[in-house]
Amino acid sequence: MMNHPIIKGIFYSLIVLLGLCSISCDRINCHPEKRSFSFQEQKMIELNTFFFDTTARVVVGSLLVFEYEYQIPQCNHIDADEWMERIHFEVDPSLDSFFFTGQSLLDSKCFLYEDGHLAFEASFFISAGSIHGLKLSESLWKVDADLSVNSVSLGGKERAISFEGEFELR
Repeated sequence: MMNHPIIKGIFYSLIVLLGLCSISCDRINCHPEKRSFSFQEQKMIELNTFFFDTTARVVVGSLLVFEYEYQIPQCNHIDADEWMERIHFEVDPSLDSFFFTGQSLLDSKCFLYEDGHLAFEASFFISAGSIHGLKLSESLWKVDADLSVNSVSLGGKERAISFEGEFELR
């Protein structure tokens, strides 16, 4: 009976239709990637060293601390797709613009925080690349960055991180 061309055509059409439906249904249950750009006043980055591990956290201080956050697309039907990265760095509030590279990038205490299903929570200082910022108003900065970091999520291999955005006062 399956040798009949009309029945074969209907059968293959149903398979293709079901496949397309499952692909589109998967996209419906997914959330797109998210990027956020913000900064806080009266903060600073505090460094803590325990043996060979240095961690960084944002605490009360006298500087501006900028935060860039990126989350990959997340789908409700996939359990192990959670992963995010967050980059922090501090800036003197008296500046109207800045350009950090080399030692000034290290001095800004620029660090990457990664967290996800297959990555350990970890902070890494970023010492390669550059960050440029321009103050647009008291509550808005335009910042772009091209950075390079050794990432736990890639087994310690170097990877590039680039972003550009308007950072709003939080």
